[in-house]
Amino acid sequence: MRSRRGRGSTGTALLVDDLTEDREGVVLKLARDLPAGKRLDVEADVLRSLDHPRVVRLLEGPLDVDGRRALLLTDAGKTTLADRLQNEGRATIEQLENYGRDLLEAVQYLESQGVFHRDVKPANLGIAPDRGTRKPRLTLFDLSLATEPVENLTSGTPGYLDPFLGTGRRRQYDRAAELYAVAVTLFEMAHGELPSWRHGEDAPASADDRVVIVPTSFDEAVAEQLTEFFGRALSPVVADRFANAAELGTAWTAIFDRLEQPASGTDVDEAARDAQAARATLATPLSAAGLSARALSGLTREDVGTVGELITLKGTRVNSIPGLGEQYRREIQRRVRQWREALLPQTAPVTTATTDPIEERQGIEVIAGSLVPRPSPANATEIAVVTALLGLDDADGLWPSVAEVADRTGVSRADASDALANATRRWRQRGRTTPVQEILAAAVRDAGGVLGLPDAVAALTFRLGSALEGRARERVAAGLVRAVVETDARGAEPTFVTRRLLDDGGRTRGVLVALGEDADEPGDAGERALDLAVALGDAADALVAERELIPADQALAELRAVVRATGDDVRLTDDQLLRSAVAAASRAALSSRSEVYPADLAPESAAVLALRNAHVVALTKERLRSRVTGRFPTVTNLPDGPALDEIVAKAAPGLEWDGEQYSQRELSRRSTTDSTVTGTATVNLLSLDRLLQDSLRRRSALTLAVHPRSHGDAVAYLARTYGVAVVDVAALVVDALRQGAKDNDADWLAVARLDAQPAGTGAFGILQGLAREYVPRLWAERLRAPQPVLLVDAAPLARYGLTDLLAPVFDLAEDRPAARWLLLPRRGHQPIPTLDGHPAPMGPDGWVDLPPNLDLSDTTEMPA
Repeated sequence: MRSRRGRGSTGTALLVDDLTEDREGVVLKLARDLPAGKRLDVEADVLRSLDHPRVVRLLEGPLDVDGRRALLLTDAGKTTLADRLQNEGRATIEQLENYGRDLLEAVQYLESQGVFHRDVKPANLGIAPDRGTRKPRLTLFDLSLATEPVENLTSGTPGYLDPFLGTGRRRQYDRAAELYAVAVTLFEMAHGELPSWRHGEDAPASADDRVVIVPTSFDEAVAEQLTEFFGRALSPVVADRFANAAELGTAWTAIFDRLEQPASGTDVDEAARDAQAARATLATPLSAAGLSARALSGLTREDVGTVGELITLKGTRVNSIPGLGEQYRREIQRRVRQWREALLPQTAPVTTATTDPIEERQGIEVIAGSLVPRPSPANATEIAVVTALLGLDDADGLWPSVAEVADRTGVSRADASDALANATRRWRQRGRTTPVQEILAAAVRDAGGVLGLPDAVAALTFRLGSALEGRARERVAAGLVRAVVETDARGAEPTFVTRRLLDDGGRTRGVLVALGEDADEPGDAGERALDLAVALGDAADALVAERELIPADQALAELRAVVRATGDDVRLTDDQLLRSAVAAASRAALSSRSEVYPADLAPESAAVLALRNAHVVALTKERLRSRVTGRFPTVTNLPDGPALDEIVAKAAPGLEWDGEQYSQRELSRRSTTDSTVTGTATVNLLSLDRLLQDSLRRRSALTLAVHPRSHGDAVAYLARTYGVAVVDVAALVVDALRQGAKDNDADWLAVARLDAQPAGTGAFGILQGLAREYVPRLWAERLRAPQPVLLVDAAPLARYGLTDLLAPVFDLAEDRPAARWLLLPRRGHQPIPTLDGHPAPMGPDGWVDLPPNLDLSDTTEMPA
């Protein structure tokens, strides 16, 4: 089996290779149950007598495949006409002519064989390239209703069934009903939607009710002809309709034949078109610029209306217009070259491409804004609905329902729903959400198949960037995720399935996004993944209901048991399993240490847990909050003043507020084994030189400390005097992150902005993961240097959880190529040197305090 082709009322179609008969790319149609198997037997009987290139052919069958009835058929195509119309909108003139001709050829053939299809519709018309010309052609398939009793008037698909069948003398299915379905299919191709009725909704209100046919619904070049054609083909009076498929086909062909004939009015000959093109200016409407009707029809797929707008369109955009034949593609390209040569020298320079906010990485808010249509008198409702859905209206509310959007914008629910449908259709036709969809799909795959909305927001922000901050950025990014999944859901083969999570009051508390059904995995894989995530979330909630903090190994044991209980072969990493669980949970959250804890953990408990077993000798309020929030991201409400003092006293006995920070006053500075160098003694340059020269000779590692205001002088002094190579660790980290952003095709500014996020959040976790992947590579490269190295500005190692990189530097068992020195800032009131507020790693000799008044010009104490 290669892939799944689709699923219908009788069963599932699979694209397979028949190895026994050496047939590649054929379709195996499997019956879904016993009654469907009997219908396949009937379909096989019908197909066995048919042979036409526009009708699917029976290759073999009925077959028995693992107890299920099956047919082996030719492949009608991966895409159906229904898919094409849904993704691209109404057909171009060229598609109308060619696809309509193919459909009518198939129906005329069936009519000549005395066969009614009984279910003609776009979903039963496959599109595949012709083997000779490679042009797309239609093939009619699914004849499972062909032998339905003619007395059965309800067999088929609503909307395509003749609503007047069963009235008057029409008590049996007839040719008029078959041609009605064909005419509705042609109407849907030309208009983009099924017909509506003057007095009824989805069906005529009376026996003489008529379909609403408005010329402006069709392509301008053929609007009058199509209005006349459908007025007759869909008439409530059968006698007024076309008598047979051949007559219907002749009338259809005549519509397009007229376009080739020079005539007065809107159709002009080539010489007249050339004259119009020569007179064109940048402001000339394309309809008056000398383009043929078929070329104009193709350009309706692009958001251009004038010559000036067309000549700024990328050539690749013209080349990729669906439904535009090569002849008319060349016509457009020829006119574009002509107009650029004639018009651009007389105007200000213009760009050769419209700005694509996704390609230019202008940020999620710019991309979201580009999805809002240009204002016009007719689209105020759509603008309001789209603005609310995308979170651009500054209103609170997570993933609002259509009803909530309607209430917020003051329109009816029906109007809000229609506006959303129109917007997603436009986005899909123009590919506006496709690049964002690819980013989201990759993030869901990386997460193991299910992603919570906060992580989806972080993924888009990471890749696309944003100038917004805080809640505004989250709201707009969530709106962009919503736009992607809403557009995707209306496609022929949706990529995603989503599930809205509700709290006890029925309000949305979260959203899960999963990948849809895998072509290689039968069944509703996406729904099963969501079901598993919800079950994992319930298990995580049960854990935090019993305990305050669940270590990762214990949580994983419980969650793995949930996975085993499903019986599915689910392969998730530990991190994917934990994140999937907390994404669906209502109370559980994930700490930076992969512990599961209650999302509403009390600040006092969080502080106690964050400071437990920690070697803390000094702590500012900012660092305390960072430590607590870094481990427990949901705890952001630490108090201030005496209330905070009480929490600290309980969490870390011995720490007292000294006016600037919490510190343990009774602790003295740690000293090295050389009391003449550190401790309370003042260090002179001569003593310092002996120590550093000894380190150079022994290739040892030292931690050096200096007051921040003397840091720059110390670096210059050590580099000049001892010839050490200075490695700026902060710059190294930035270089590594830049490389990571480049390798992941991410916007560097967006990556850099993630550093402002609190540690432990999903956004910061992305940055931390990038650092953990790329910094060690560059670190190892720099530390292999054969000369002595001085490491400076190393605080980012603590920020990103990479202090373990320093362990080998101070390991006595390491064979270093040369001395390695780490220079850290230390103020006088600090008991020990720190890295980003954390105690700094150091060797068994502790650290060396450099003189506070290091004078680079004074060398009187230095040896000659």
